[in-house]
Amino acid sequence: MVDPISGTFSQLLNTINRNRSGLQNSLERIASGRKLNRAGTDPAASALSAQLQSDISALTQSVKNVESGTNFVRTAGRIGRYRRSGKPGPGIGHTIQ
Repeated sequence: MVDPISGTFSQLLNTINRNRSGLQNSLERIASGRKLNRAGTDPAASALSAQLQSDISALTQSVKNVESGTNFVRTAGRIGRYRRSGKPGPGIGHTIQ
């Protein structure tokens, strides 16, 4: 029998990893627009370049947020498995595997 909590965590981690991969692909596509980023005299291209740079910053922060969420979910899953194992809790400074 599959533990419903482990299954939920597994599905969540798969979704997070798919989203992270999609964000990384978007970043690569945005970053490859060199011609737009060098348009110093064209006001429209300069505005587009500024928007792309803003998008890159937002996507970079999104990736960091996804990674932070992934770590949080993994930690919660480990703590849940540890609690269900019936073992006594670790002291301060010990890690849960």
